[in-house]
Formats: sequence, structure tokens, C-alpha cells
Amino acid sequence: MKEKDFHYDWASEAERAQAILAVAKEDLGEEICREIDGKGSIVDVTIRIRNEIDPFFTRTDNVDDVKTTADLEEEGRRLPKGDFGDYCPVTYVNDNWLIPGSTEPDFETTILGKTFRLSGEKELEEFKFNPGKYLIGQNGQDELPLIPPPPKVMIVGMKGSGVST
Repeated sequence: MKEKDFHYDWASEAERAQAILAVAKEDLGEEICREIDGKGSIVDVTIRIRNEIDPFFTRTDNVDDVKTTADLEEEGRRLPKGDFGDYCPVTYVNDNWLIPGSTEPDFETTILGKTFRLSGEKELEEFKFNPGKYLIGQNGQDELPLIPPPPKVMIVGMKGSGVST
């Protein structure tokens, strides 16, 4: 087959999709129609869709509706910690490491009234994108308390001491 046999007219397809969207907005109303970015893996797109339309999909609490640790420290109280305590759930689940979460309030989020501390901005965004992935333990384990990751040992020695790995 020739290359021209595989030509696809993306411009006319986009125009057709916009016409369908216009009809949907007119019939259903502007407020009910949502545009969702379809770029990325199937899992990422599914999570974006569920975040928009599924009221029961796990998501972080609205920042305006919850108190932060800083708010409660003024009153001498503390927010209840999540199942990971002071450790970052993202690095625990993804990398199997126990890394302390940041003490900065910017890297703290709450779900169902429990506080989770994340070790950095990247981890915070990943946690907010799909918190359900990090609310259960490693390998789908949902028993508490969580089992600590296995120890990681490094053997070092002076040159010539026989240590090769």
C-alpha cells in the first residue's frame, strides 16, 4: 500500500468533534459538559475522567474546608496523622523507602480528616492526582500497621579489602 492510503484527515475530525461538543453543550447545558485532557496513559486519562465525574472517587480534601497543622498548633492541638505517620506515602509505595515527609505546611494534605506529609512538590502532585493509590500499603496490602520496607545494606571497604559488590 502507498503512504497516501494511510492519510487521516485530523482537521476534519477535530471540526466534527467540536460540532458534536457544541450540540452537547446546547442540549445538556454548558455547566454539565467538561473538557478533559486525553494525553497520557490510559490509567492517567481514566483518573482524570473519574476526578471530574465520579463523586465517590478518592480525592484530597478541599483546602478551604480543612484546618492545617499551623492552624491547630495555635490552639495547642494537632491534626490526626495518616497511616504513614510522618513518612511520605508516595516514596514508600513507589520506591519502598521510608522518607520523612516535609515539615513545611505546603507539602501537607488531608484526606478524610487525616494529614499526610509528602517529601517534596513532585510527590505532593502525584499524591493529589491519585491519592487512592497511596491509601493502601505496598502491593495492595491494606493491613495496618504497614510493614516497614526491607533493610537496604551497603558494604564498603578500603581498596584491596576484598569487597567487590
